[in-house]
Amino acid sequence: MTVKIPTYPDLTGKVAVVTGSSRGIGAATCRMLAVNGVKVVVNGRDEAAVRKTVQDLRADGGEATGVTADATDLDALGRLRAETERVYGPVDVLGAFVAGGGPLPGPTAQITEPDWDAAIRGNLTVTFLTLKTFVPGMVERGRGAIVTVASTAARYAGGEPIGAPTGYAVAKAGVVRLTQEVAKEVARHGVRVNCVCRRQRS
Repeated sequence: MTVKIPTYPDLTGKVAVVTGSSRGIGAATCRMLAVNGVKVVVNGRDEAAVRKTVQDLRADGGEATGVTADATDLDALGRLRAETERVYGPVDVLGAFVAGGGPLPGPTAQITEPDWDAAIRGNLTVTFLTLKTFVPGMVERGRGAIVTVASTAARYAGGEPIGAPTGYAVAKAGVVRLTQEVAKEVARHGVRVNCVCRRQRS
């Protein structure tokens, strides 16, 4: 089966960073961007996975480089931005895709404080830190497009008797509101910020 990838000529030559893009949805997003002539920076914590994704993109004719960095660390994100600018120039497109951590589904009262903190940091704080790192440059340049990732769990209660983990759902709801607030702040500077909500698996 051949998958047809949409083409957008206005993306040609743009620079994109996608956090958490060495595998899965992030890697697929990088592929679609590369097919559209975007210079793609692949990011993740697993150096081998980052390298493999970059090799695959280049094998398909895309322009890509990899930067291994932990997106939960503000200093590491600063290095990611700096390396991107060194190799390709300022970032035009940002995909804030990194997410993870927290407890499995279960009663809210049984969630431990460390698990709660892990859910918030791994899903909400990581998105905040990514925006904090890349938004100022976009505002200064007067252009940019950002996509964050939440979940339908942010809007709807899960299945019976317990659906999505409470910490995860709350963190993703925070991502939705964070996206809305930042979008309102930066719209007048020519920067667009949108959130995509993934469907929770049943």
